[in-house]
Amino acid sequence: MLHFPFFNPRLALARYPVSLLRRIRNELPELPIPQAPALLERWENELKWVIPRCPLCRKRHVHAAGLVGEDPRKLLTHKVKHCANLDGPSGYILIDADPQRTLRMAPEAR
Repeated sequence: MLHFPFFNPRLALARYPVSLLRRIRNELPELPIPQAPALLERWENELKWVIPRCPLCRKRHVHAAGLVGEDPRKLLTHKVKHCANLDGPSGYILIDADPQRTLRMAPEAR
């Protein structure tokens, strides 16, 4: 197998001054942060936000929602993606897909 060091992106970028790389990064358009509808589930003594279908990779992901007795809506925030895909936005914003279900499962959310 042949090895071509000039295909290594880190080596390729090392040739340019940091100030130029920062200016290029700052001029790139920002990608919109997608929203990910999540359902609240109880796993023994803790709650989880379950994304049935990730807006980035279309797979299922699970994020913490706190312990039973805590308000899980406090953790409806930006989450770093669990996807293996490195392209695109860095994550998504969790939104409650079924607020009525959340209120039934976690009365603390009232």
